[in-house]
Amino acid sequence: MIAQPLTERCARVLERRAHAVLGISLFNSHFSEARIRTLCAWALSNFEAVPNCRCLSRAP
Repeated sequence: MIAQPLTERCARVLERRAHAVLGISLFNSHFSEARIRTLCAWALSNFEAVPNCRCLSRAP
């Protein structure tokens, strides 16, 4: 996955990799359980903190 900052300020924030917030649209079929797990795994491996990303706490 690729994170693409929109502005120079966003790029500086991304460089720190302090935290990530995942925006998920409910009832959008793109966000299946598998997709959300993949997003959480990516975020958890690339950022120091991912608040409320508990989707990996149970076995797939």
